[in-house]
Amino acid sequence: MNVTALVVAKAPVPGLAKTRLAATLGDAAAADIAAAALLDTLDAVAAAEFSARIIALTGDFAQASRREELQAAFASYTVVEQRGDGLRSGWCMRTPMPRVRPCSRSAWTRRK
Repeated sequence: MNVTALVVAKAPVPGLAKTRLAATLGDAAAADIAAAALLDTLDAVAAAEFSARIIALTGDFAQASRREELQAAFASYTVVEQRGDGLRSGWCMRTPMPRVRPCSRSAWTRRK
């Protein structure tokens, strides 16, 4: 099977991740939850049959919760940095992906 998996992720940095949860649980606990969710996602994708695995990252992973575990999980992925000022532009990675159309406005808006 010639299928590529793409995981789009934000660094689980305390104070920047899961901010609505942080209001109740605290910044560190919310970032730990975000890190656990990302690790679960990476494990699930790594266990599936894909010809390639790519993770598009944004944020400061040097400050991330559980960064050592995340770094180990990244080993089975091609890691690219997101670019731009937001989710729409962030999906246009620095590294071109095979057989993926360039980002366009129509990909992000619904036609009526």
